[in-house]
Amino acid sequence: MIVTQNLGDLPLYLPKNCYLWECVNPEDGHEDHYSKATWDLVHDFLSFFDGRIEIILSECRYDASLKLRNLCLRNFRLGKVQQIVNMIIVKGWIFPFPDGWKPVSITLPRRDME
Repeated sequence: MIVTQNLGDLPLYLPKNCYLWECVNPEDGHEDHYSKATWDLVHDFLSFFDGRIEIILSECRYDASLKLRNLCLRNFRLGKVQQIVNMIIVKGWIFPFPDGWKPVSITLPRRDME
């Protein structure tokens, strides 16, 4: 289904549940901006083989963000997901190669079961 979104006088035709880009700084995210439920979703995604392999096979951060959004965080805009990917790297859950993206290793901490 296609829906119309207006950007001023310009009508945009987008698939339903597809959001326009939100201008955010991917480097300027804070962990407390996202709920514990969001972090649990990301942790679970990276814990399972399918999610882990999708991130490992991604070509770059942008590709990893697209996969994370499409497979796990469907209600988030891509800019926010890029912030989350950057925070995952800062948290030490994903270790990209220093000169680029690949090879990627994923190390997750144990999650507290409260």
